[in-house]
Amino acid sequence: MKTLFNSICLIFLINLLSAQNWQQSEGIPDTLWIYDIAVCDDYVFAATMYGIYRSSDYGINWEPKNNGINPENTNTRAFAKSGNRIYVANMLGVFSSDDNGEHWSNMNLPYQNPALSVFADDSILLAGVPGGGLYRSADYGETWFGVSGDHFYKIAKYQNFYFAGSWFDVLISDDHGVTWDYSGLSEITYWVINYMDSIYACPFGGGLYKTSPLDIGWIYVVGIKQPVNGISKAETGLFVVTSDNVYYKSGDNPEMGWQELTTDNLPLSDGNYLWSIAVSDEYIIVGTQHNSGKGAGIWYCSLNDIPNSINDTEANNETLIFPNPSGSVINIDHFFAVERAYFEIIDQHGVVIKFGLLQESFLDISILNKGIYYLKLISCEKISIHKFVVN
Repeated sequence: MKTLFNSICLIFLINLLSAQNWQQSEGIPDTLWIYDIAVCDDYVFAATMYGIYRSSDYGINWEPKNNGINPENTNTRAFAKSGNRIYVANMLGVFSSDDNGEHWSNMNLPYQNPALSVFADDSILLAGVPGGGLYRSADYGETWFGVSGDHFYKIAKYQNFYFAGSWFDVLISDDHGVTWDYSGLSEITYWVINYMDSIYACPFGGGLYKTSPLDIGWIYVVGIKQPVNGISKAETGLFVVTSDNVYYKSGDNPEMGWQELTTDNLPLSDGNYLWSIAVSDEYIIVGTQHNSGKGAGIWYCSLNDIPNSINDTEANNETLIFPNPSGSVINIDHFFAVERAYFEIIDQHGVVIKFGLLQESFLDISILNKGIYYLKLISCEKISIHKFVVN
């Protein structure tokens, strides 16, 4: 009976925390691989195996935008933006647009090298190419110079540092991409992104890691175990996509930890899987791929469908925790009038330190270091979050 109750609670909590209604976008074939999705001002761009698509309504409707790109090879892989210019990595090189994708100009990458990734920082452009290494320009693409090194994938900037996903490690540069060193993650990594004063890295082997450029040392982020295919940041928080899941972490309330969004009505059967993600002003947008070379197009759901604050979890003011501060034990008084409840102890970075079934009216916190934490109490009826201090 208890096992049945616990199972019902878990199912209820999944529905309570995340109930998303995904809808398929119009105007983009559902047979295309969606390599990358990027939000640029009032437009959303999609890089596909058959060219660039653009949406002017936050990701609902799409139309092709390939004027200036050779129609014999429109295969595009990634986007970057700096100032009023958008850059795209294409199998014929790097192209740029200063009119929101209406026209594209070839940046004349040496030897007409294909580009797998592109990064832009004012006048500096970096383009990762097949076979390893990258090309660097310091004059908006007028001239290019080769930079030897590993296979370069996604690149992110924090302060004066560049971080790059690569075949053997996350690489770091302190001279704007002229030279690179290993950062110590020692994992094949495609995605890196700067978010809330940290660099997040997504190794192919699974999981999510973060570090600060001022104190190099990678920390495993609890909550996501599968390989991350795509990652996107927005004012509301950080979003990641695995093959069959979408995760969200609130930027305003890191104590909420990672929330798994429902993907029940996404077409993830028959070999389809999620590959890319972006967040517009209104929607979460995901792109798909397929093992046979065909995907299921682009899908979107409203940002209003996700919990983005402690208020969304209906904090219970009647629940008391004491003593607070404490160094050994906290007591929990008048928690929900149910037989069983669950708990999570979360640090200031949103990492779940401890979790389990709440079997007593107290919790042992003696293993915690000094600092500020959040206690999340969860039942079939409601969720309560409380701040406490370990002294």
